[in-house]
Amino acid sequence: MSLSPAKCVILSRKVRHFLAITDKPIMMTIKCYPKSEFALLYFPDSDAHVALNRLNSWIRRCPDLQKALIACNQTRFAKYFSAQAVRHIVEFLGEP
Repeated sequence: MSLSPAKCVILSRKVRHFLAITDKPIMMTIKCYPKSEFALLYFPDSDAHVALNRLNSWIRRCPDLQKALIACNQTRFAKYFSAQAVRHIVEFLGEP
């Protein structure tokens, strides 16, 4: 998948962070994660359901990430993120 440098995501209206997609290697373990556990990696100070809601919000704001997750058969009803879905999320949003 080829990504242009212009594909950035506004992750939070309050903080206005921008994460650009880079070519640096991924240092975290790419494996199958329960959704709430994976969301807690991004939001460690939140409750599990709040962290998952925030992560889902980030994913909704990135249409290319949504397309990549659909392409790897990741549904919103799944209880786990597959290893391939984790790889896509980390590529688009950066490491937690």
